[in-house]
Amino acid sequence: MDQVKIGKFIGELRREKQLTQEDLAEIMGVTSKSISRWENGKTMPDISLLKPLCDILGISINELFSGERIDDEDFLKKAEENIVNTLDFTKDKIKHRERTILKLMFTLFFVIFVFLVILVIVIQGNRNFDSSRDDLYVGYAIGDDRQLLLTLDVPYCEGLKCKGLGDSLMMEELSLGDFIKNLEYLEDLKDGGSILYYYNKTKRVFGFNNFYVAICNSRDGIKDIFISQKKDNLNDKCILKYNDIEGISMSIKEGSLTSVSADIIITDLSKRDNMYGADFYLQQKSNDEWINVPVLVQENGIPVGFNAIGYTPNQNGELFFSINWESIYGKLPTGEYRLIKSSAIPGEGTKHFITVDFFLE
Repeated sequence: MDQVKIGKFIGELRREKQLTQEDLAEIMGVTSKSISRWENGKTMPDISLLKPLCDILGISINELFSGERIDDEDFLKKAEENIVNTLDFTKDKIKHRERTILKLMFTLFFVIFVFLVILVIVIQGNRNFDSSRDDLYVGYAIGDDRQLLLTLDVPYCEGLKCKGLGDSLMMEELSLGDFIKNLEYLEDLKDGGSILYYYNKTKRVFGFNNFYVAICNSRDGIKDIFISQKKDNLNDKCILKYNDIEGISMSIKEGSLTSVSADIIITDLSKRDNMYGADFYLQQKSNDEWINVPVLVQENGIPVGFNAIGYTPNQNGELFFSINWESIYGKLPTGEYRLIKSSAIPGEGTKHFITVDFFLE
């Protein structure tokens, strides 16, 4: 079946009838664009329109499929040819439709596959995060004594390869500077140098969540990076807090203090899940400022020997330590000192400390 020949035949007959494409379209109940596509050989009339079209043009269906007028003696022969051609044309249409369906199915399966891959990445990335909490932080050491602490999963993708932001910074696949370039500056924090930023999810660089970023550089020496979906959660992350939690205190047992040791009592009635471990050190007061006492032995900036990992208060809310700091600080000279102990909950982010002051004569 020659669609181009049939199309030209329809056009010739239409003009013989002194009909425009719009006229024929109106009579047939189709658009003029459909008439144009028939005459250009791009499509064929629907089977339900063949008889009405032939009646309007004054031809038989046999002549329409032949693309020409047929003499009576050739009518039967052309009819047989048109039947065969129609069958071949129908087979070609079916094959084309099958190929189209296969292409659509392949495309659909590919889209589903990509979606599932992304879904798995997101689920794996969120495995360390409690989506119901925005005050528990997961930490990553990213170099320069800095930590990245996040309350939500932040992916970083290159093509279809995705990693978490923490892993990307740790492996130096992404620099801190390039991360900050995609953030919007909000304000300077009132701690001596820290800055608050905002990430807009419309950038589609680090996932599909808006979040806030605190880049710490405070007078307390904190240089960590905090990420949270709530701005208020970042207000105090770049500063050290001393004796700020009600119900927690530290004291020295009477008569136990010497220049090299002391018995410590921690009282914790706060109903928090505190575990008292590292970050136990001494400071001396000089010109109304607290200065860290120089240590003789340290590891990663923390005095060795003051670690009591995992201790929790007893049923009365008390915890006892007998400590000797001679191998760490030596024998302390006369002066005013304070002993400092971390009282933060793992994953809390904020650095809480308790202190006890003492004076050596």
